[in-house]
Amino acid sequence: MRSRPARRTEISLDRSTILTSAWELVNKAGLERFSLRALGTQMSVHATAIYYHFDGKPSLLQAMAGQIYA
Repeated sequence: MRSRPARRTEISLDRSTILTSAWELVNKAGLERFSLRALGTQMSVHATAIYYHFDGKPSLLQAMAGQIYA
């Protein structure tokens, strides 16, 4: 008997969702262990999908800092 593949939960991948997940990861693992690869793993997406919304880690960190000072 064939087993069915597990269904993936679809998430909305946008800047807001990425920023929320990034904050969760920083709070959980600390800034020194923060990476786009770790963030992608947490979000169940390939890290390169994050690059569609941010130019890289510095750009994402800048957006996170912007939330603090907004």
